Amino acid sequence: QQLSVHVHSHTGEKPYQCDKCGKKFAKSSILKAHQSKIHQSTHKGTHQCEQMVDKPFKCHQCGKCFAHMINLKKHQFVHSGEKPYHCKDCGKQFNDKSNLTKHIRIQLALRSELNSKSLETQCLPVLLV
Repeated sequence: QQLSVHVHSHTGEKPYQCDKCGKKFAKSSILKAHQSKIHQSTHKGTHQCEQMVDKPFKCHQCGKCFAHMINLKKHQFVHSGEKPYHCKDCGKQFNDKSNLTKHIRIQLALRSELNSKSLETQCLPVLLV
């Protein structure tokens, strides 16, 4: 199990999702820490973000608050399941541009490590056995 958790650090996979805000994590322990720190009730079920005047844009599905409308719009991909960012080589889809960037960076590193011309246009598996 530790190996599969470690693999997530290389693949960018985040299988543990917060049921309150939709944020994803590679480790269950980090999800638990997030939930206790971020979603701790301050009083009568009101979350901390709901009290912040510097975050006026609120997701109506989960209550998460944002300082900028663009961040709320990006966050809503979590709820809609939309994945607008695609890898041009393998077609893998992502709901966040930074995850696509990580995917591309990992693939480029693997390609350069293998130094193989035949695999240039396709994505490689992260674990080579």
